[in-house]
Amino acid sequence: EAISIRCLVARGGSGKTRFALELLHHLRARPGWDARFVRFATSEPLDLCGATHGMSDTLLVFDYAGNAGPLGESLRRLANNPPDDPKRRLRVLLLARAASWEEGWLAALKPHSTVEASIGDLFHPREPIPLKPLEPKYRVAVFGQTLKKAAAFAKLPEPALPDADLFTQKRAEETLRDPLTLIMAAVTGVRSGVPQALSLTRLELAQDAADLLVADRLAGAFPENVSLAHHMAAYVTLFGGLSKQEALDALDTEARENKLGAVADPGGFVERLRAWFPGEKNDIGPIKPDIVGEAFLLGKRSPRLARPEDTILRATSLKARPVIETLIRMTQDFCLAEKDAREEPLLWLERIIAKGEADGLRLLVAVESAMPESPVALLRQAVRVT
Repeated sequence: EAISIRCLVARGGSGKTRFALELLHHLRARPGWDARFVRFATSEPLDLCGATHGMSDTLLVFDYAGNAGPLGESLRRLANNPPDDPKRRLRVLLLARAASWEEGWLAALKPHSTVEASIGDLFHPREPIPLKPLEPKYRVAVFGQTLKKAAAFAKLPEPALPDADLFTQKRAEETLRDPLTLIMAAVTGVRSGVPQALSLTRLELAQDAADLLVADRLAGAFPENVSLAHHMAAYVTLFGGLSKQEALDALDTEARENKLGAVADPGGFVERLRAWFPGEKNDIGPIKPDIVGEAFLLGKRSPRLARPEDTILRATSLKARPVIETLIRMTQDFCLAEKDAREEPLLWLERIIAKGEADGLRLLVAVESAMPESPVALLRQAVRVT
């Protein structure tokens, strides 16, 4: 086919993005192929055919497809204006936590009229493909490799690898089934012992990883104002990344409003943050992966984001959509857990909705457009916004 679209689905931490990166590197090594991730810099749709005109065979990867606002219109344009060269291949890989042709973002791709081309006809296969959990032998391999790397990184003795049968038990099937959880468990295991690490929930492991790999190390790197460093790292993560200038503009406001104290060299402070969390180009990136960044923002006992309700409302006045998307992911990851659930992200989202009700449609439209593919978990909020 000249155009072929495929959708890969799995929960956060299952390896969707890593799979896409490996595929991208594999294709780039082949003659006549280019491959790249695509992100929307604005709310305008892209002409995917025009943007890749004259290029070789191309793979375009869209991460967080369920939250990529202009993606639907971009694919609609692609279906209605296919490439001129039938021999050139354009491949589109969509990555999402969930997708269904019956509801949500994927259902919204259905034709608006009988004369419009069907985007669904470009999907091969039509149905989303679930990324399967790792087999037990690969769980052992991922855990063992990370244990070795984490021990070397922390300059600690490497703990003994547990019995492989442990990774086939029911709890392992439920908890230790994805690469990210295995990696977090190994990192915690180096510090706290493997049996203790394997007894923790996914959210507890995320909190430990956020403490060990981010909070503790930031405290050593920013001894002059640890609270402000923690707050700014959480603040940038809330946005999914900021430019250096945006972070510099926010630094004074956030320090003043939250009474965190000023720093002698704001430019140097922000540059050091950028060195710790490098983003695209010269930007400051969020703490990754998502669940570790979310756990850092929440903290184990209280949020590292100072005065979070007021800070979040200030943040939405700058860039509403990415802040709301982060809160929705946090709600899905932390508010709905069977154990150790946290209510703060949902409360913060409710504050944004209340502000939207008081101040006008802008915030409500942003919340509505960012609602997840299947909003069952947020049904009351979704109905209220509508």
